Amino acid sequence: MPPSIRFAFQSIIMLVSCLPALVFAVNPDDFSIEQLMNMKVTTPNRSEQSFSDTASAVFVITENDIRRSGVTSIPDALRLAPGINVAQITSSKWAISARGFNSRFANKLLVLVDGRAVYNPDFNGVYWEAQDMVLEDIDRIEVLRGSGASLWGTNAVNGVINIITKHTEETQGGLVSALAGSEDQGIVSLRYGDAINSQTHFRVYSKYSNRDGLVDEQDNDAHDSWEVSRGGFRLDWHSLAGTERFKIQGDYYAQDAHINLNIPNAVSFTPTRDKGEMSGGHILMRFEHDFSLSSRVSAQLYYDHYQRNDLFQNTLRDAVDFEFKHEVALSADNTLVWGGGYRFSHDEGLQSSVATLRPDQQEKDLHLYSLFFQDRQQFFEGDVELSFGTRVQHYNFGGWQFEPNIKALWKLHPEHRLWVSLSRSIRRISRVEDAIIFNPIRLFPTLPFSFVLTGNNQLDPEEQYSAELGYRFWPLKELSVDMTV
Repeated sequence: MPPSIRFAFQSIIMLVSCLPALVFAVNPDDFSIEQLMNMKVTTPNRSEQSFSDTASAVFVITENDIRRSGVTSIPDALRLAPGINVAQITSSKWAISARGFNSRFANKLLVLVDGRAVYNPDFNGVYWEAQDMVLEDIDRIEVLRGSGASLWGTNAVNGVINIITKHTEETQGGLVSALAGSEDQGIVSLRYGDAINSQTHFRVYSKYSNRDGLVDEQDNDAHDSWEVSRGGFRLDWHSLAGTERFKIQGDYYAQDAHINLNIPNAVSFTPTRDKGEMSGGHILMRFEHDFSLSSRVSAQLYYDHYQRNDLFQNTLRDAVDFEFKHEVALSADNTLVWGGGYRFSHDEGLQSSVATLRPDQQEKDLHLYSLFFQDRQQFFEGDVELSFGTRVQHYNFGGWQFEPNIKALWKLHPEHRLWVSLSRSIRRISRVEDAIIFNPIRLFPTLPFSFVLTGNNQLDPEEQYSAELGYRFWPLKELSVDMTV
């Protein structure tokens, strides 16, 4: 494509991405616009705040949105959020990113499930086929477009997706959900919730999904069908006074998928069919304590296990992550959120017939240390809000990094908001970028030499400096408008 035409297409795409996001509330069972504006969200500032008063481009996908849309997967649900690019590559593979830069291995979007990061250090992205949870258990999906690195961490460059599941008190009794079709050939979810006593509730669940393969350009079977089984539990407890809360949850999944690969050989590439296996699970514990109405502390610890085997990679990884957070109101107009964390992961690196890692990087221990704070102040009786903060962290690749941000929001009118944000975010180096070695390829068979694609252990982390301007208002009870540049 000629450069001038390519530039024109890119310009049109950028303009369309800046158009307003319109939200209609026409069903009486849905949230009204006023309820949506007052909905508490946690993603922008890591503390509960009204949706209308967030100095960020935020969108919330509610449980009603998910149920009424008829979607059958998390990636399809994310199509409901403006500014999120969702593309299905095969029956089991998706490319998802925010504000462009999208590909199968998109690495600038941080995804969390109940506070647990689900990125893969191999490429710093997400295997979406592994996030096949029971949709009826989702309370909401908070989508932040733009940098969230100062509070949420590295790789939150273009956005943060925070998937929040329901409290067990909301999922009491039994649930059976089943569907079948030409593509989703069978999806069955089972859930049972009960109360041990007035302070303790739990649920257990399982899900099985079997999806048919797609078709190619000639309308032939692409041979990429897949199936996944998952089971898990969650238990919530709170003290009689409600000042202490504890939860423990975990799950395990196993997946088989037919995949198509282009395997490099000495001369070119060989189209190959394979059956890949992926499995994993986690267990997470979280404790919260309210010292008073103005001071709250939380601590979270989880263990994550992941294994993948196919022609492209054979990887085994275990990770332990701990985080501490303290939210305190220093005055009626000043709230401080601060905390820190440590993540340790060990992997037995990528080994396959396609690629390997450098001999000294076959096994790797990764350490991530972080500290963060965010101070939010209000002026002029709450009509102006200013927040600033930073995250300081150290990682194996790139050493010490700083990710500051400053945001300001002005309540022009009870129904109008103007906000601005400046930030710096980091996308850290992945294992593949640092140490991978692909098999030699002879692009020109007649020439006596071949090409080898390798990682580069001298790379610096990718940096982004961003400036955002937003305007939010709701002219009617049935309509809200949210614009971001």
